[in-house]
Amino acid sequence: MPKIRFTFGLDFGTSKTAISFAQTESINPPIIDVAIHGDEDRIPTCVLHDTANDRYYVGGAAEQEYLLVQDPHARAAMTFYSNFKPHIHHNAVQREIALRFLTEVRRAERLSEKFALAADEAVVAAGCPVAWMSGGGADTLLWLLKHAGFPPAFAVPEPVGAAFHFLGAQLRAQDFHRDIVVFDWGAGTFDMTVLRAGRMDFEGSKTWGSTSYGGRLFDDLFYQWLLDMAEKRGRHADLRRLAERPTDRAVLLGLTCRKIKEAFSRHLSSQSSDRPWTWPGRTPPPDRRTE
Repeated sequence: MPKIRFTFGLDFGTSKTAISFAQTESINPPIIDVAIHGDEDRIPTCVLHDTANDRYYVGGAAEQEYLLVQDPHARAAMTFYSNFKPHIHHNAVQREIALRFLTEVRRAERLSEKFALAADEAVVAAGCPVAWMSGGGADTLLWLLKHAGFPPAFAVPEPVGAAFHFLGAQLRAQDFHRDIVVFDWGAGTFDMTVLRAGRMDFEGSKTWGSTSYGGRLFDDLFYQWLLDMAEKRGRHADLRRLAERPTDRAVLLGLTCRKIKEAFSRHLSSQSSDRPWTWPGRTPPPDRRTE
């Protein structure tokens, strides 16, 4: 068995995906975030399929490619996918989209360079919702990673991964003598685990998760709020046009509403949270079609 010199950590999230790596030959190795696209170390978990040219784009590139195409007929030949992660273990279509996404991530230049450096001396620790550990989701994710060309992978409950992050970044030695509850509220799931006086306890109720209470519920709320506001302001033509364009709807829900939610969340956590808040972008993107 080859010696393991590198460990990659994968956060395949419902909303965003990130990957980091560290060398295993030191006690406290530096953890380096890998820029998947450009300077982005976290990219939107989404896929745009240009069916006319049979090309796939992922992350920010998917959004940019979509915005660059203003012709409604060309846009009609595109299909946008997001929020597919929670369904990969029981929906073949969503599983295929996830495989396409992970394959394109694996092919990213900087990540490919890291894998080439690691050769066959690397493993991937893949974060999974707690419910996936016994519900088949973890096995599905490991299968996807294998077929996408990643190094050998093993599954780690997402709140456990969060616990290890805090162990290395924010906790002190005396904290190890107390029980610590870790909450991981992501876009698709809400998970928790308990660190019992310095050791992980995976038994019984010590690790719990739900796939029903993720942050994407708030994306849906903002989406419905935008539609309600458009209706109240008499933008009936825009609503009819949106109803006729499934890709526009998917981008509005899967990207724009998430950005609005995140910006609003940052406002609420800022020192100016008592002041009014506005969203500066246009929703949906301007329509420059020629009749």
